[in-house]
Amino acid sequence: MQHRLVVVTTLAALAQACISNPARGTAATGAPLRVRTDSSSGTYQAQQVVGQDTYYDRDGNASGSVERTRMVTKRWSKTDVSFYQGADQIDEQDYYRLAKDPGGVDEIKEARAQMSRDLTIGFPVAIAGLLGSTLLATGQFGESKGLRVYAATGATVVGLVGAYFAFRGLQTYRKKPLLGVGRAIEHASEVQHCYRGNCRTVTGGSPQAAEAPAPAAPASLAMRKAPRWSGTWSGAGRAVTRAKDGRAMTKSSQMEFQIEEGEAGRLIVTLEPRDMANCKLTARVRGDRAELEPGQTCRRRQSDGEIALTVREGALAFAGEQVTLELGVDLELTAKRRTKGPRTAHLSSEMSVTATRN
Repeated sequence: MQHRLVVVTTLAALAQACISNPARGTAATGAPLRVRTDSSSGTYQAQQVVGQDTYYDRDGNASGSVERTRMVTKRWSKTDVSFYQGADQIDEQDYYRLAKDPGGVDEIKEARAQMSRDLTIGFPVAIAGLLGSTLLATGQFGESKGLRVYAATGATVVGLVGAYFAFRGLQTYRKKPLLGVGRAIEHASEVQHCYRGNCRTVTGGSPQAAEAPAPAAPASLAMRKAPRWSGTWSGAGRAVTRAKDGRAMTKSSQMEFQIEEGEAGRLIVTLEPRDMANCKLTARVRGDRAELEPGQTCRRRQSDGEIALTVREGALAFAGEQVTLELGVDLELTAKRRTKGPRTAHLSSEMSVTATRN
């Protein structure tokens, strides 16, 4: 029994060593802060249960069943966020410290401290509980079978509680970044959005991003530009929608959207504003251009299912009396079926619409 306790203690020590705070207290060099997002997506094949056949004997009693499956294509997507000071990659907590955002530093510290507690406690408790349950159930301890059953049940519960804390800690460990990417962009001088190795660079929200100091003015750039943006716009363009298997469909697209001023140099873009279930997206103003923040999601329920739209990238460009909306999104369509479970389809779409004010 002693060697088992040594194993559990060793695991706890290893867990503590592996989950120490990765912040290194990086010193400020004066180089600009940068954020990079690396996105990728793809498909994979998986078996999906589509029905079940039940067999009956000659007396009408169910004698067995077999599930019917088919191979389906599923879509996956992933976005990694990394932080830089100049050309040097740094930790997220150090990034917010250098950006002089003490609230962000405290939130990350607390999240990592909670993660450390969850993993340090969770793994040893889960292992000890499940090990004790196994040994008790197999008659390694005690003479009373009934007592062993109760003790094994209790040990199992303890193991499951430990597993819950370990799982919660792992979820935090895998969550990167810990804070929203929009908050990081606010402090960045430059933001690099990459999709499968193809990158485009946009200006971040930090004052360092300005090419030259602007003279004092009674209103900010965003405030002065807002009246030019504000209003309801409608126009036509083209949309290219791709299915999971790579097939593409191009068609004309009609769209109406409303633009209004938000907070902190942002615009609120409402797609199809006449619809009761409209979609509101946030964009950051950069002169005559506004960048839509990636990762925003909105859902629309319909009588036969639901549509979920997630922004991959997008921008609005103001030119004269026109606004051009470019939008790349991932779509998830869920349709209800009477006899079977809901059917879900994953699509990607890119559209470009040039609109005039109504």
